[in-house]
Amino acid sequence: MNVDELNETQINNILAQYIKKKQYDKTYYIEKIKDNPVLREANRKQALQYYYDNREKTLAYQRKHKEKYKIINSYNYYKRAHRLDEFQEKYPERLEKMIEWGKHIQ
Repeated sequence: MNVDELNETQINNILAQYIKKKQYDKTYYIEKIKDNPVLREANRKQALQYYYDNREKTLAYQRKHKEKYKIINSYNYYKRAHRLDEFQEKYPERLEKMIEWGKHIQ
């Protein structure tokens, strides 16, 4: 069935079902999963195991993108301080890199 073929009541019904499902999932999580110590402990173990299994991969990715992180962090520093013009004067090569990546510059 194509979206264009749906009438207004069918669209409203689909949206209502979606909202109802999201609300059910949210309440189920809050009531059953969030404060369950067994599930919380299992999740922590799984997260810790994932960390140890993928530690080298994460470090390699960070080393590979070190320059990118440095450029973006310095840009955000100057942006928060409302000194973007100083960033543009001080680091024109970093600005060119950001424009090359397609990063939105204000």
